[in-house]
Amino acid sequence: MLRLSRARKAPRDLVLRARMVELSWAGEYVPAIADELRCSQKTVRRWLHRFNRLGLDGLEDLGGQGRKRQITEGERARIIGLVKQPAPGRLTMQADGELAAEDESGPPEWTLDALAPRARRLGIEVGRPQPGPPDPAGRGGALAPHPVLDPLEGSGLRGKRTRIIELYTSPPDGATVVCADELGPVIPRTFPPAPGWSPDGRRIKSEVDYGRGPEKTWVYGTLRVRDGHEVTMTASSRNSVFYQRFLQKVEAANPTGDIYVVTDNLSSHNSLSTRTWGVLVLAH
Repeated sequence: MLRLSRARKAPRDLVLRARMVELSWAGEYVPAIADELRCSQKTVRRWLHRFNRLGLDGLEDLGGQGRKRQITEGERARIIGLVKQPAPGRLTMQADGELAAEDESGPPEWTLDALAPRARRLGIEVGRPQPGPPDPAGRGGALAPHPVLDPLEGSGLRGKRTRIIELYTSPPDGATVVCADELGPVIPRTFPPAPGWSPDGRRIKSEVDYGRGPEKTWVYGTLRVRDGHEVTMTASSRNSVFYQRFLQKVEAANPTGDIYVVTDNLSSHNSLSTRTWGVLVLAH
């Protein structure tokens, strides 16, 4: 055991497990062993129990773990030998001094698609992974095939989703529907992006710099569905306090009627203090 725990050419995992046993024999407790070997206490206990049950054999990895091989060692060696040969589309020097490829339309380097048929010619059944079985529910299309849904709930269609789409398409009389979200944390940019246009006629945009430095900023925003009006606000954090300040700005921009805010289920969106506002918040 001592020789194994100090071996230089043995597998590292085996040496580490032998070292656990050696430290345990020296009177060290499991927490101290885990700290010295930089592993979890659960790992130390597992291998000590395995050693107590099976001896040195218990320190070896169990066989039969992982996915079973689909080909034999002999077939694997033949595939390796095949890959060492030039690919079908690769130019090689011929006996007459000319460069030529076995198949000029083939790839110059081996790919899975090129290797699979060659291996099958050698009698080795290999191929790409195939897709899994079809959906057991037998659905062949989207859950919501049409944007306008009636109050009935179809198979696999969430009732909350039905309500949200109904708000977007047929809002209550006098009500305002907005969708809200946050972006961040980002590092504020103090300079405008370089002016220019892409070949397809789009403005050049600078990438957002995501980060968590001392200058990090969160950006709150809403979009009023009926006309595309936007309300935005920046904040140093993302919590209920700043979210409620943002709701104040949304309320000021929509002073009349009920306001429906469609947002995700972040805790600050649905906290008790947020829900006490006179704004109806729907999470999706």
